[in-house]
Amino acid sequence: MFRIVLNIMLFITFMVIMPGISSPKGPVAAIIAGFGFALIMTLLANILNFFKFPDNFWGNFLIGTLLTLLYFVLLQFLIRGIIEFGAGYIGGSDFIIFTLPKLVTLADPLFVLVFSAVALVLCSIILDKLSDS
Repeated sequence: MFRIVLNIMLFITFMVIMPGISSPKGPVAAIIAGFGFALIMTLLANILNFFKFPDNFWGNFLIGTLLTLLYFVLLQFLIRGIIEFGAGYIGGSDFIIFTLPKLVTLADPLFVLVFSAVALVLCSIILDKLSDS
């Protein structure tokens, strides 16, 4: 239960921070989409064991990214309106002491989709390892 709540909060935080990802139906739709991501990340170890993949960082990262990418494609193209991916950028944050410039512009929604899948799975794996210790 803890990992599901942690991954939902990670998803919503990333969705709020990342330009190019929006939830037109409001916060309930974002929580539902976050629950789908959390379910994928929670069941990832069982999926890896079923297909006899190694349960290490690279197995979690590659298969988790693939499943998350498929989930985002499902949300973007088949289940319309829950989460929308548009053009965005990496960087551009204004902190109190300094401003981080725009590092990379992601002009296509597909780039935002791929970057989001990779970044979310990486953050989820790191948080999972930190919560185990």
